[in-house]
Amino acid sequence: MCRQAAMLIWIAEFKKAISRLLISRNKYEDSKWREDRVLWANIDDSDLLVIGKMFEIIRNHKIWKIKPNLSDSA
Repeated sequence: MCRQAAMLIWIAEFKKAISRLLISRNKYEDSKWREDRVLWANIDDSDLLVIGKMFEIIRNHKIWKIKPNLSDSA
């Protein structure tokens, strides 16, 4: 599907985005959870909808599209 390095970066950035969302909505009971325990928050349905939309935006990004190999058509 993709290279490991790209996937690791993708996951790290997605984790940061979720953490920022939950911080902005004051969902953490303990400020230490923001870094190490990102999903240890009071997440409700509206939060899950936003996280799902974030995931869909990443999943549908053009970077994941398979480009045709021009040398094969020659």
